[in-house]
Amino acid sequence: MRDLEFIAPMFVALGLFAMVGFIVYQIQQHRLRMKMVESGVTNLNLTKMRAPSDNSLKYGLVAIALGVAIFMGLVFERYVPDLGGEFTLAFVPIFVGVALLISAFIERQRERDKPAA
Repeated sequence: MRDLEFIAPMFVALGLFAMVGFIVYQIQQHRLRMKMVESGVTNLNLTKMRAPSDNSLKYGLVAIALGVAIFMGLVFERYVPDLGGEFTLAFVPIFVGVALLISAFIERQRERDKPAA
């Protein structure tokens, strides 16, 4: 366990760097949009801003999959100590992948069942 003590500070530093980069990017995009509006450009591609995305199903399934994967990994770690935490690392991508496939299948069914307008 002592060999992995450097990982937490590394993730915190990476997270802070990513957060600052994301905020700077968002500020630049906002300024660009405001300049385009001020200059009278009417052909703005603002569909992402107007249409709320319906990704709550996908995010919910991924959150449930992460919880189930971590729970299953802890159960394996508790009751099958020889296998240890390797199963936790294996369960996470498996369960998240299954959740994304289920989400894609449900979205495809919604599109197919949607009446043509």
